[in-house]
Order: sequence, then C-alpha cells, then structure tokens
Amino acid sequence: MEGRFRQSNTNLSGKVYDQLPQESILRSLSREELSDFMSFAVVKRLTRNETLIAAGDSGDSMMIVLSGTLTVCVTSSSGREVVLDYLGPGGIIGEIAVFDGKPRTADVIAVDAT
Repeated sequence: MEGRFRQSNTNLSGKVYDQLPQESILRSLSREELSDFMSFAVVKRLTRNETLIAAGDSGDSMMIVLSGTLTVCVTSSSGREVVLDYLGPGGIIGEIAVFDGKPRTADVIAVDAT
C-alpha cells in the first residue's frame, strides 16, 4: 500500500526527525521544514527480500526508512553479493543519486518487512 503524507501529519514527521542520525543532511531542517518536505513523500511498504532500488535505476528520488531493516549491496565481478551497509529507522537512501543525477550504484533490499 502506498499513500501520500499529509502536511498536517506532524506526528509522523516528528517521529522521522527524531530517528534521523545526527550527521543527516535533513537534520539541518527544522521540524516544520521537514514536515513540509515530507508532504511530497510517498509511503512504500516492502515485504521481506523485496527490492526497493536496483543498481542502474534512475536516481530521481530519495527515501527515509521508517521501520524495518534494509541492506545496501552490490554484486562483485565474480557474482558474489557484497553488503555495504544495513539501514534501519531514520536511514536515508538515494540522496547521492538525487544530487549527482547519476543512476543508482547499489541494490537496496528489505531484510524484513518495512
């Protein structure tokens, strides 16, 4: 199920703000600014092992993990999966591609339902 956030949903944007890592670029926003930013967001739920991003996809969006765990991985030249990172609530995905406009460089897969 997908749905748009509503600007009036300050509880959810407040929860997201509280989960953001201190070094997150989104921490420079006030809670009100983050709420405005999230009014453009779409909520996406994933099942276990579902792919959110595939390497090579266009980099036209970024995501914030609200719940669950995602793995960021690449496939080596020998075909072996290499895990680069695990992201939990507050983790930000895809911000580099949004800024540089290049395709995604890694796969992002749900470790559990998110």
